[in-house]
Amino acid sequence: MNAMPSPSFEDWKADVCDSFCKMDVVRTGPVKQPFIGGFEHNELNHIRLCTVQSKAVCVDTPSDEQYTHLSGKEYLVKFQLRGNGRIEHHGRVAELTPGDFMVWYNEEPIKFEFKKLVKHAVLVIPSKKMHQVCPDIDQYLGLLFDKSETTNSLLSQYVINLTQKVDTISPEIVIKVEHILLELLGTALSAVELPNESETLTTAASHLKSIKTYIVANLDNPDLSPDYLADKERISKRYLHQLFVNEGISVSRFIQLQRLEACKKALASPNMENMSITDIALEWCFADVSHFHRCFKAQYKVTPRKYRTTALAC
Repeated sequence: MNAMPSPSFEDWKADVCDSFCKMDVVRTGPVKQPFIGGFEHNELNHIRLCTVQSKAVCVDTPSDEQYTHLSGKEYLVKFQLRGNGRIEHHGRVAELTPGDFMVWYNEEPIKFEFKKLVKHAVLVIPSKKMHQVCPDIDQYLGLLFDKSETTNSLLSQYVINLTQKVDTISPEIVIKVEHILLELLGTALSAVELPNESETLTTAASHLKSIKTYIVANLDNPDLSPDYLADKERISKRYLHQLFVNEGISVSRFIQLQRLEACKKALASPNMENMSITDIALEWCFADVSHFHRCFKAQYKVTPRKYRTTALAC
């Protein structure tokens, strides 16, 4: 096995990003304490086997622009070897304990959170090879494969043993070992009972509802934006935008419409009659008042002043 020492958090982070995909990685434990981390990898025949250890980190895939720097489209199968971990991917949430595993795709957003010292093994499988193993692999992304299931347990034990013995295996045998490994993976995938599509949608819908609620409660925050929301929710901008796809609207447009609606209510409120239209626009973060007037008229087919006069006269 090829060991890549990680004497510092930054070195460890670089190892992980170079081997999997570009990620935003932050320490979540006491930063004054020395970082504990390690990374090893081994090239088998068509796939890579990596062993990763770290203490208290949160991992999130980056913004859309950085996806262009990925080395290739790959599927990653993550096996929990030590500690617990929470993973969000493909609109699903998996809570992993030792022996469990899950599958993710490096061109879709993912978020990991490890609160204590954890260790996991990761199989890195090229997209073409993974589709040979399981043509409909995307149905399984983000699912928890529980070690209590026999086929899952067989695969997990095989991977655990492989991480311990891979250094002693000759190149000729490695080809056979990889073949068995992929056969076990395909068997485990075919044995799982897929959840109803509505269950997956419910997870994404719940996340979307939470984000919308936060937006409405923070319309007076001038920093409110897709970047701000992605950072606060600890998700990638790509995933954030995906959540709004079925709404037929962008995140920025949703924020703007909610601010316009808030201004509309304020203009019609007798309690805010003493506030000028400019002050109301500024209150809900329309820094350019002329822009506010144009947006308001485009949305409601009436100027703010005329709307206010009509509403207060009723």
